[in-house]
Amino acid sequence: MNRGKQILTVCVVVFAMTVCVWTSPMSGGTVAHWKFEEGPADTVATGDGSVLDSANGLNGTPIGGPVYRSAATPGGSLGLEFDGSNDRVFVPDDPAFALTGSVTLEAFISVDPFVPKGWWDNRQIVMYGDDRGQLDPYYLSVQDADKRLVFHIEDESRNMARLLSPDPVPTDQMIHVAGTLDAATGEQKLYINGVVVASAVTGIRPFGALDPGRIPGIGIGNLQSDSWQCYFEGIIADVRISDVALTPDQFISESATFLIDIKPGSLPNSINLKSRGVLPVAVLGSEDLDVSLIDPDTLTLEGVAPRVSGKSGHFWSLEDVNGDSILDLMLHFDLQGLTIDPESTELTLEGLLTDGTAFEGSDSIRIVPPMGGEVIPEPATLALLILGGLAVVRKR
Repeated sequence: MNRGKQILTVCVVVFAMTVCVWTSPMSGGTVAHWKFEEGPADTVATGDGSVLDSANGLNGTPIGGPVYRSAATPGGSLGLEFDGSNDRVFVPDDPAFALTGSVTLEAFISVDPFVPKGWWDNRQIVMYGDDRGQLDPYYLSVQDADKRLVFHIEDESRNMARLLSPDPVPTDQMIHVAGTLDAATGEQKLYINGVVVASAVTGIRPFGALDPGRIPGIGIGNLQSDSWQCYFEGIIADVRISDVALTPDQFISESATFLIDIKPGSLPNSINLKSRGVLPVAVLGSEDLDVSLIDPDTLTLEGVAPRVSGKSGHFWSLEDVNGDSILDLMLHFDLQGLTIDPESTELTLEGLLTDGTAFEGSDSIRIVPPMGGEVIPEPATLALLILGGLAVVRKR
């Protein structure tokens, strides 16, 4: 059922398509995404590996007592406040961080109006490196002396490509910052709130392997260890590292729309709570959405995963259900496994794309029979197809 359009597109389809068994693909895209949603607000972050990476499980450990604070971003409601003294998050080294080509670093930050320390070079937002002097393959930081944003790339010979914003970053307000390097073109760009503030073309590429004996890894809010002091002062939220040069429409701060359809072929979407059948749900592909980029293992309808079938576990089908020559994703849920309130008028599907982007979408339903009424038969499997309800992708 299409709740977002006044004109309905109708076609006849036969549900006889190839069934695909999917695992959770993690192809080019997000390397790590720390959303700082572990909270609650105004509590100290503690515990080994407690700062969770939603993309690949590359979890971080808070050190020094950064505090969860309310920080509204498109991807969540919390961030970590760093005191500029000894707070940081450390993520142990992993081969996934050894990016020698394209890279994107991005985060939401709110910088406190700090007094320059004078001898500090940069207040780190996110960086990759070890305890050797320089030799930090990439980082995004705020320069201590003048509060300008810095995006740094370095090769193994200590050749550096650095971009600086022309003006200081604003203080006491949440902004989105990003640095990108396109390995194919050499284009290096620095963004604030999706707008390019500095750019250059460089032949320098970040080097890969760090020294395993010199505390290698990712640092958030400082360098990766406390051997050097480059402490951030303010709030950092939604840090993401990608192995491609993203464009502003792909940043965390952006959103996109696509369609889902509960019970394709049914108008209205009638559900009998006593039924022991299955509930079909379609995520409709489009020019803006390749449904193969959805991570099926993350999908839930009202908190319930799709039904399991066969020895291989979950089965999903890729079908062109609406006749637009673009594949759609079909899922099935056991009705008896869903907890649906008799007064419900919609259901919500949630999940992640393979790059860690979260989405949710709702479509309308009608519970039958009404209280005290007759049982209304379910519609036939082969039916006229109506486009689905509108879903909104939210970046974290």
